[in-house]
Amino acid sequence: MPPASQSKPRSLKPGVFIASYRLHPMRRGELLSLFALAAAAVLVPVLYGYSRAQYALTKYGPIAAAAWSRPWYLLAGVAMLVGAALLVYRLTTRRRRIDVHKNGILLRRSRVKYLPWTGVAGIASGTSQTFFLGLPLRTHNRVMIYPTVGKPLRLDSSIENLPELLTRLKASVYPRLLEQMSPAFAQGGRLYFGPLSITQSSLQFEIGKPPARNLPWSQLRSVSVQSGVLVVEPEQGQALKIPAFNIPNLELLLQIIQSGVKK
Repeated sequence: MPPASQSKPRSLKPGVFIASYRLHPMRRGELLSLFALAAAAVLVPVLYGYSRAQYALTKYGPIAAAAWSRPWYLLAGVAMLVGAALLVYRLTTRRRRIDVHKNGILLRRSRVKYLPWTGVAGIASGTSQTFFLGLPLRTHNRVMIYPTVGKPLRLDSSIENLPELLTRLKASVYPRLLEQMSPAFAQGGRLYFGPLSITQSSLQFEIGKPPARNLPWSQLRSVSVQSGVLVVEPEQGQALKIPAFNIPNLELLLQIIQSGVKK
């Protein structure tokens, strides 16, 4: 407990505004696609319900026609409500954005949340490819922010200029983290990077079933990133591969290995 005479430190304010990153606006093609899907979801059960009603009317009378068509008309009504809800949701998300300030970021979503740089424990990033019939369609960027307290924050390509935002995040967070990690590593401490941890003597994998696999640096040929995958090549045996997106602070990991490991 701190002495009574000492006051608690004030939370750091966001500071000077630097840049804002919004969600991609709804394009005409997206609006037309959403409208077409909603129209199809409504018209198909309506038309089928109408055909059932006509058949029942000619064979069994109006009571049967109403009973046979009612479920399909109700389904069309539900589809209309869902389509309207999706449209309203997409229009309201246009106002969401991430504001970068000197001392942290403001997450303007359904609620405004402030995350100072000192409250960020790690950043991971990666890309994924969408395929159709074996042909690449689109590359999706992904970013995961790990706060010191609370759940990770996931960002994706729905945010405009996500690579630029990622550069700003790393430039604001990595120098402070490296300043903390380097002395701890030099003094023999263990540094953790998600499923990996390192000391001056070895690299340890904590993937899959225990026990963790411990690899001395003297038994490793190389540690590198290839096509978004961290590749650890031992002197003997198969290379170990981990997607870069699963490793927070990957750049710091490689920098510390390059400059601080003694084989």
